[in-house]
Amino acid sequence: MRRAWCAGALLCALFIGLGVPWIDRPGLQTDEVLFAGGIYPPFDPRNIVRIFRHPVPIMVMSYVGAAKAHLWASVFKVWRPSAASVRIPALLLGTLSVWWFFRLLEIRLGARSALEGAALLATDPLYILYSRWDHRPVVL
Repeated sequence: MRRAWCAGALLCALFIGLGVPWIDRPGLQTDEVLFAGGIYPPFDPRNIVRIFRHPVPIMVMSYVGAAKAHLWASVFKVWRPSAASVRIPALLLGTLSVWWFFRLLEIRLGARSALEGAALLATDPLYILYSRWDHRPVVL
């Protein structure tokens, strides 16, 4: 079990290693930063509640919640907005999903199946790209 966990952790590291190069390319897309409407005013008055006289967005748009906006607002307090500060936290959340997938398969099917499944997920180009870009609720 210990060796399988180490191998699973290495697959998570591989996922990060494959996702980080050229993190700023292509540039930020509109859908990718849609959540910023819940961080920076002006806010749509229909989508806010007031808490202690401060507007708190609960929705970015009529069909997009503000959970990601609240998470990334805390990231932007320590790391100025850029392609890296938008994409690396999403990539780390994607890495967490690779680990969870590994654990789920390990519990249900055993270590070998878990490593094979996690290896496929960790090296899937589309999953890596969509975890990086995280436009709409892909990672969250």
